[in-house]
Amino acid sequence: MKSVALVRGILLLSAVSLGLGLCLPVMEVIPRLGTFHDYIGFFMKELNVHQSFSILEGVQGLVGEGHYFVAFLIALFSILFPLWKLGVLWSGFSLLAQNESPGKAFHIAEKLGKYSMVDVFVIALLVVSIKGLPGGSQVILQPGLFLFAFSVLLAMVASWLIEKGWLQSDQSNK
Repeated sequence: MKSVALVRGILLLSAVSLGLGLCLPVMEVIPRLGTFHDYIGFFMKELNVHQSFSILEGVQGLVGEGHYFVAFLIALFSILFPLWKLGVLWSGFSLLAQNESPGKAFHIAEKLGKYSMVDVFVIALLVVSIKGLPGGSQVILQPGLFLFAFSVLLAMVASWLIEKGWLQSDQSNK
C-alpha cells in the first residue's frame, strides 16, 4: 500500500509542478545592444525592454504573431503531451492498483515518456542561442523552467517505478 501512495504522490506533485511550470516565467531576456546600447535604447525604448515569459505566454505570443505551426508544435509537445501523459499514467496506475489492465494508452505513455526531456533541451538551446547573440544580451532562467523540468523528471520516476513492478511486489506482500 505504501508504494501505491508513493507513486500517486509523485504523480500529483508532477501535475502541480507542470501546472506551475507552464504558467510561471521560464526565462527573462535582458537585451543588450553592444557599444551603442545607451544611444539606441534612448531612441528606441522598445528594444531595451526586459521580457519575461511563460510557456503559455510564449505559445500565445506565437499565435498572435501568426506563427501557427511553431505555436502548435510547442503547445502539442510542451503542454498537451505532458498533460495527456500524466492523465494516462494516473488512470493506468489506478487500474493496475485494482488488478485491472491499464490499457494500451498506458504502455504508449510509458514508451513516449522517455522523450519528455526534449522540451527542456529545446529551452536550453534557445537560452544558448540568445546568449550567443552579439551585444551581450542575457537570459536569466526563471522558476517556471525548473518546475517544468522537475515535473518531467517526476513523471519519469513514476513511470519507472510502475514499470519496475513496485505495485505488483506491494500486492504480493498482502
